[in-house]
Amino acid sequence: MNIYWVYELPDWLFGTLTIAITEAIGLGGLYATRKWVRRIHGTEHSHNEVVGFYLSAICVFYGITLALLAVGTWQIYSDVDSRRGRRLQSVREGLPGPLCRLTD
Repeated sequence: MNIYWVYELPDWLFGTLTIAITEAIGLGGLYATRKWVRRIHGTEHSHNEVVGFYLSAICVFYGITLALLAVGTWQIYSDVDSRRGRRLQSVREGLPGPLCRLTD
């Protein structure tokens, strides 16, 4: 199966399709299992407490992941900025006086 056509889509269309397909799968699963869940649990809502604990754990892991991604991105940005500064300084030191003003 060749899916290279995905790379030719514009970004806005790819994002829209990704969100639409994900939502359709989620809503389809919700409606497909709705009667089954009602049949198992009946009118009791005891499963809400368990779902709350699972949701809390998922949110904690999501928060940690997001924080680590932000820290990693900031670290890369800082490294690139310091390398750029060192390179610019070495270029300025290697140029004669009048040309050094052009790099400011």
